[in-house]
This record gives sequence, C-alpha cells and structure tokens, in this order.
Amino acid sequence: MRRAHFQLTYCGNIHAGESWAETWNNLQRYAPALKARLSPQAPFGLGLRLSKQAASELLQGQELLLFKRWLQQKDLYVFTINGFPYGTFHEVPLKDGVHKPDWTQAARLEYTRQLFEILAYLLPSHLEGGVSTSPLSYKPWFADKPEALPEVFQKATENLLKILDRLMEIEENTGKLLHLDLEPEPDGLLENTEEVLHYFEAYLVPAAQEFLNHTHALAPREAENTLKQHIRICYDACHFALAYENPKPHWRSFTGQEFKSVNSKSARL
Repeated sequence: MRRAHFQLTYCGNIHAGESWAETWNNLQRYAPALKARLSPQAPFGLGLRLSKQAASELLQGQELLLFKRWLQQKDLYVFTINGFPYGTFHEVPLKDGVHKPDWTQAARLEYTRQLFEILAYLLPSHLEGGVSTSPLSYKPWFADKPEALPEVFQKATENLLKILDRLMEIEENTGKLLHLDLEPEPDGLLENTEEVLHYFEAYLVPAAQEFLNHTHALAPREAENTLKQHIRICYDACHFALAYENPKPHWRSFTGQEFKSVNSKSARL
C-alpha cells in the first residue's frame, strides 16, 4: 500500500477564466512567483481547475505537450484537478448550476475522462493524482420526487464504474495511481459522512464487486479494495463544517485511522 503524501499546493480555481488560454495566462502570472516564495528549493505542486472548454482546448494540437514543458522549466508539477464545476465558475450565480451536468449524464462522464487523460500525462511517475468531482447530484432537485433517487444512484454508479475501469487501465499501462474524489457539500446528493458511507455500502461497493468479478475475475474483497483505490472522497473541511460534523470521529469512519489533519485532498474509505 502506498503511503499518503501530503503536499502544499496552489489551486487555480480562485482565478476567473473558462478557456485554456485564460487558465494558462493565470498560471504563468501567479504560479512561478508563488513557487519562488513558498518552495524555492524544491518542486511546487499545482492544482488545476479546468472547465470543459479549457480541458477540450488543452487536448488539442500541441497544447498539452507545451504545458508540460513549461511546468518542467518552472519546476512545477500537477497532481490534482478540480473537476467539480463543469462550466462557468466565476462572476455568475451558481447555486444548483455547479452540479450540472450531474453523474447521471454522459457529459459529466466524458468531461471527467478528459481530465484524467490530462492528469495521466502531466502527473510525475512517483506520485498519485486525483480529480475532485460533484457528489453525484443536487439533493433539492429530488425534494418532491424521492422515488426517483434509486434510479439516480444507480445511473451515477454505472458511470462511476466506467471511470473506475479507465483508471485501472491507466494504472496497468503507466503505473500511475489515479483516483476520482467525490466532494460532499451542503445540498449535494452526498452531503455528510452518513450519506457517503451509505452510498458506498448500499450501491457502489456491491456494484463494483459484480462489475469487477465479471470484467477482471476479482473476488469480492479484492474488488472492494480496487474500488477504494480509485474512487475516494475529497474531504473539504469547510463543507463538512457546514454540515456540523466533528472531523475526528468522521475521519476515523472514512479511513479507519485516527484524525491527524483535515488538509488531505482525498480520503480513502
């Protein structure tokens, strides 16, 4: 099992910009100066925020190669991507819009696949990398139709298993461990620890065991371990605080370990 590696990082989602040109301009403007101040003698990690537009543009032509060369020249590296907001994230009202498209929709699946293609190319070989994402959907959408929720969970799970299959393939081909990190938040379909654990136990683990037994002949325990290598939780301390959760017992529920820090990008169940 790989030891957790905690890293100081700078996340680009604080800057407005939906195109790749705008995103890269922000990185060139701010990241090298921050690296010089915070990590002058060692490589400095970046967290990208890529909209669907930016991700698609970065995958065109030589853009990804040029970006990787720039990172190497500046002694910077990318190990995490914010894949929660699909579209415009700044200077517009968000509310439920940040969850669109949700994990029942093919557009969310395709966008996330693009982000992992980018991350697999940029990630240094000695690190693991993660993409944070929506907690499946937006709970108030189903306040008047709770009978729809089982189908929502089922469809979202089917799409997560497609991502799982791709991440297993990437690890087999490159040796790089990548994980998708569901990010619970207030009004998300997964909002707190209890809901996250219920989703894993009632939906995701059984579905993964059946899927991986069929596709890879994995036994139930091995399938569960494989799932939890690649599908994790992005533990946002602010989000969980708004759910009035004490981090110590809930961290133990997620990890089976004593609470030490809330600064981890992801937690493995």
